[in-house]
Order: sequence, then C-alpha cells, then structure tokens
Amino acid sequence: LGLAHEIGPGGRLLSAEQRASLNLARALLPRAELVVIDGALGVFSGSHADRILSEVRAELAGRTLVFSLTEEEKARAFDAMLVFEF
Repeated sequence: LGLAHEIGPGGRLLSAEQRASLNLARALLPRAELVVIDGALGVFSGSHADRILSEVRAELAGRTLVFSLTEEEKARAFDAMLVFEF
C-alpha cells in the first residue's frame, strides 16, 4: 500500500489486518511517552501477532506501554501484568 492507495471511508476498503496495522502505526508515530494499545493483535495470526508485539515493545523501549492482551502468556513478557477475571 502506498499513500495513493484508495482506502475508502473509514478504511472500509482495507482488510482487518491492514486496518489494525495502520492503527498501530498511527499510535506509534507521535512518539508519546505513554502509549495505550487495546485489542490490536486480535486480527493477526499467532506468529504474526508475536512478531508485532515484539517489534512494538522494541520501538517503545524506555517509554510506558499499556497493552491489552487476551493471552496471559504473551503478557508475561511485560514488567507488570493485571489480570481481570469475569
């Protein structure tokens, strides 16, 4: 995809993975000291999600990252973890 690619209103012409990738990029571009990412990996396959999580963590090293995950095993890589049981 390039800047001239037609994405449609609200990104309707993008796949779910493309929309999620674009949203992650938009979250990372401002280089904020605190980044909150909620549910961003759900559309990706397991190995792809693992790679994205690893790359996001590396990109945000030294900054605060709050990441909402559904798999407790992936959360163990973080410094702290909160588990909500319903």
